[in-house]
Amino acid sequence: MLPVANASRIIDILLVTTIASYIVGRKLKEYTGFITASGLIMTTLILLKLIPEVLESEIYEEYTFLSVVPLGFSFRIDGLSLTLALIISFISTLSSIYSIQWIKGKGAHEIYFSLISFLSLTMTIVVFTSDLIMLFLFWELTVTIPVFLIAKWGYEGSLTTAIRFFLFSRLGGVLLLVGLILAYISLGSSNMHVLAGISHDLKPGIATLIILLMILGFSVKMAIWPFHGWLPSTYVDAPIPVTVLLSGVMSKLGVYGVIRVLQIFHGFESLEIQSILTSLALITALYGGIMALKRDELREILAFSSMSHMGYILFGFSALSTHGHGFSGALLHMVNHTISKSILFFCAGFMLQIFGTANVKELRGNFRHHHLILISAIIGALGLMGLPPAIGFWSKDMLLGFSLELGYPVTILMFIVAFLSVAYNLRWIFYVFTGVKSDGEIGRPPLTMTVPVILLAALAVTPLTYMDVLTHLLKVEHVTIESIPLLMTIMASVCGFLSVYLTAYKHRLQLGWLTGISTTLLDTLSLEWLYLGIFVNGLLKAAHWIFNNIETSIDALNYLTANNLLKSANWIFNNIETSIDALNYLLARSAFHLSQQVRKLQTGMLSYNVLAILLAMIILLLLILLV
Repeated sequence: MLPVANASRIIDILLVTTIASYIVGRKLKEYTGFITASGLIMTTLILLKLIPEVLESEIYEEYTFLSVVPLGFSFRIDGLSLTLALIISFISTLSSIYSIQWIKGKGAHEIYFSLISFLSLTMTIVVFTSDLIMLFLFWELTVTIPVFLIAKWGYEGSLTTAIRFFLFSRLGGVLLLVGLILAYISLGSSNMHVLAGISHDLKPGIATLIILLMILGFSVKMAIWPFHGWLPSTYVDAPIPVTVLLSGVMSKLGVYGVIRVLQIFHGFESLEIQSILTSLALITALYGGIMALKRDELREILAFSSMSHMGYILFGFSALSTHGHGFSGALLHMVNHTISKSILFFCAGFMLQIFGTANVKELRGNFRHHHLILISAIIGALGLMGLPPAIGFWSKDMLLGFSLELGYPVTILMFIVAFLSVAYNLRWIFYVFTGVKSDGEIGRPPLTMTVPVILLAALAVTPLTYMDVLTHLLKVEHVTIESIPLLMTIMASVCGFLSVYLTAYKHRLQLGWLTGISTTLLDTLSLEWLYLGIFVNGLLKAAHWIFNNIETSIDALNYLTANNLLKSANWIFNNIETSIDALNYLLARSAFHLSQQVRKLQTGMLSYNVLAILLAMIILLLLILLV
């Protein structure tokens, strides 16, 4: 029997799961994943039970930790937050199950699984809380926990990657914090529901600044250009289950934050912000697509693909409206990206588990007979390419339809983005699943790694079974397929197929010079040079400067100490020498005086004086006696 469908109970279960995973982890080791997954499954079932209630009206609750700790906050659960909570709980469950095999032999299992559960807890609170201050505090926790997961259990170079991830996250945190402070000072509240009712009182200039700061702060986690510097190395060096959480779940927290900003400042129009967001979205989508087309390591391809699709989603929000094709398409694409990218990263984990590499050119033909991986990878890729039966077919159509509303230049750029998405996905599929199979027996992934992929693949190919509930939860409008966007999708697919056929199969067309020019230009305009200049070269120069100054200071201190010691020694020596001379003089005078007295005794000069003294004493004694 399921627990009472109480939203607060979800937080308690996740908290207990975190503690239990740590306590039993030393004994159960990698099998602790079953304990973690059990708690997460329970929260998933409770969330599913909440769907009818949320469809009727939003849920408002006051929560106190475990009902005993005097620390609490208010919950506001609507269709958006419930959808995100389901994504968090479901993907975290699959990652925990997948981790059972992945973490075997890597040690510290109790810490790993308790951090996975705690990460799910903090992300759930982020989407449940109605207070921006609490959202910010737990947002910071959600971007801090992966630092430890990456640094401890990541692949080669994980420590450097963890530091990079932390620094970029701090940049987003600072932008978000400044925006929150300005909003609180200007409006006097941090409650999102209250702010939505009074935000129209803000002056346009202040409102523009707050919206821009908060959206950019959330966008760092979406890896929007030019804040994408943390993304490639993080998705490559992080443990595969953690990468799934980062790409499939945590990036959606950035999406969630942007949506909440749009809802708080609903009705506010700013051509400046719209232009900035549209430009950043298109650059992000184009840059990510081009870089994905250039890469051979599947995790890098998927990392830049995530960046490109986050550009898709931000593009849908660029109108600053919570209605229309753009907003609705972005919401659906958020779900599509979660499912598709989780499948593909899990498949990349298969490759690493079996072959020790995810380089698509080195795996040529080796996966042709792995039907599960082949089918799952194709299903995941279909979602990214926006082809049926994936949700991406509808979301991409709606976003292309939105581009038509913004004019031909934007439409052409979005067509290029769609073409790139087809091209880089078909390219890596061609390399991985075609060619001559290598000699030798190829292992197969264990059941704990295949079950998560099967479940996700089943979700990806059956969107019609839950599309109605999903659209009602997200309040999606106009879920239709229009002719012109559909034609654009078909043309992009054909062009993408031809480009891969001519470049990867026939080798008749090489686009290296074109992609090289494009990426060089975009890298010049990105923040990567700033990161390297400040946090790598800058810190090295600072450390060198500090070392030189410390060395100079130590030399000066040594010289000063030695000089003072020398002076002190000279002073002590001089005083000792003077004292010895005085003592020698005193002894000499005493010896001389004594010798004079002795000489007088020997010469008889002293005898008369002594005799007179003796006589006087005798006379005095006699007088005393007589008296």
